[in-house]
Amino acid sequence: MSALAIVETAPVPAFDSWIEQGRTLAAQRRELDWQIGDWLAEGQEKFGDQLELGLLSERLGIDPKRLKQAEKVATAFPEHMRAEGVPFEVHAYIAALPADRRLPVLKQASDEHWGEREVKRVVTQHRQLTAAFIDDDPERLATEMFRCWNRMPVDVREYAWELLERAKRAGFAAINEDDVGDQNDA
Repeated sequence: MSALAIVETAPVPAFDSWIEQGRTLAAQRRELDWQIGDWLAEGQEKFGDQLELGLLSERLGIDPKRLKQAEKVATAFPEHMRAEGVPFEVHAYIAALPADRRLPVLKQASDEHWGEREVKRVVTQHRQLTAAFIDDDPERLATEMFRCWNRMPVDVREYAWELLERAKRAGFAAINEDDVGDQNDA
């Protein structure tokens, strides 16, 4: 006959306690995001030209985009303008809006307990209605263009490419929508 071994495991914490631990960690993460953003904004103010995000990124082990975003959010929302209980990520989306739209949208986000999905929808809607790309990040703007490009049929891409080449020959000039049907180079 063989002996049956009983292995006792540590008791599993109650689900509510485990969830509370997660909430605490998430709150600490949000606070750290704000602290890093404030620290970067202060450094930008004090050391301006000396700050190089690539080098700083390497020294801190934080992606340069994340550093840039943290500084942008902290600058757009100084401590007295932050909504308690609204995640840093929601503030980040709202920071892309024009300054005069930020506080009303932040208040609505706070009142309606928005997450990233809701605020992203509002910011995207603003961009569509105003035809404005507020974000000055070249990579993000290029990504928007690539997404649009990828949705186009091939024949539309060919036509758009001709227009882009004309704009390039004109020193990367804007493409005048009124002249889109005109195939002659100006």
